[in-house]
Amino acid sequence: MTSFRSQPRAFGLAAALLTLTLAAPAGADSTKEISGLTGPKAPVGMAIKELGAIKLGPEFPQIPEAADYLMRGRYVTVKAGGIVPIHSHKDRPAITYVIEGEIVEHRSDQEGAILRKAGDVTIDDDAIAQWWENKTDQTVTMFVVDFLDPKKTAGH
Repeated sequence: MTSFRSQPRAFGLAAALLTLTLAAPAGADSTKEISGLTGPKAPVGMAIKELGAIKLGPEFPQIPEAADYLMRGRYVTVKAGGIVPIHSHKDRPAITYVIEGEIVEHRSDQEGAILRKAGDVTIDDDAIAQWWENKTDQTVTMFVVDFLDPKKTAGH
């Protein structure tokens, strides 16, 4: 298997491990709608640590459509009161595993909020939009694996 960490970062990943700490700006227009679901536009108390990525083209040369795709692993933390903003999984399917804590998930394919606990897994296909909120006083940690074409999913 080819490790992405050993290859040049032609599409803008600056380092093998990348940590982003995001804070929400104040403003009146703080929500947006995706796939019939309305949620906050800005993250609060969320950090993402990129663990690594694998270019799928060399792994699957028999599938030309996979040429530009990556499989990426990320470690996500959401502080108490934190928010993962609304986002779409169009062109970016993902599997999320809750490692520690409890977090509320809002999904476009479900009525009402879903309480996710340590050990829970979500499967997020092309049709899903979602956002998350940590209503507890504990930090939540999750491991996310997603598949993406960096040209189609800039900023994710």
